[in-house]
Amino acid sequence: ADYRELDAALASKLSNVPFVDLQGTRVGKHRQYPMGTTVQMQVKNGSDLTDAYLVAIARMNEHGTAKTTAEELKEALAQLWLYVSERGTKSVLVIPVLGSRFGRLPRREVIIQEMIKSFVAACTQSNFCERLVIVMHGNDVVEHGIKLDQLGDYLRHVCQYTEFSPPQAPIYGTAVLEETGVAARPGNG
Repeated sequence: ADYRELDAALASKLSNVPFVDLQGTRVGKHRQYPMGTTVQMQVKNGSDLTDAYLVAIARMNEHGTAKTTAEELKEALAQLWLYVSERGTKSVLVIPVLGSRFGRLPRREVIIQEMIKSFVAACTQSNFCERLVIVMHGNDVVEHGIKLDQLGDYLRHVCQYTEFSPPQAPIYGTAVLEETGVAARPGNG
């Protein structure tokens, strides 16, 4: 499939998603979608079809250069997990190290730790996939000094010490209204 087919399919999936129309002369697209906007697409994987999730993780400047911040990546990850939990198929999620190349975030190891922490936090609320596989090019491990054993230790630590709450319990970081005992989540006050 060429890029025009992908563009058309993506435009169709995004047809009901609000966007900002960017003004002025630009390289690339003129529509900016909210950080974390996610769409699910069927793509060919050999002779099979598989689900792919495309997520907005960066902003493009007028020269066509993408950039993101750590906070924007956290928001994008939260929206990705929410989308997959509500609309995805419960299968293995394979994901690259987001934001490390075109997003221009430094320190891949820190990005991977944030992805792990964000995923485990999302799993405290919903079991939405069989497992998460974070992939990176073998050269990245050597070139950026990524210590896989330390990442494994970090993963075990986060999994061991993250509290998994029953669904009716308030989400950590969520304000609890004293009088009612109801969690104040976005959209309910």
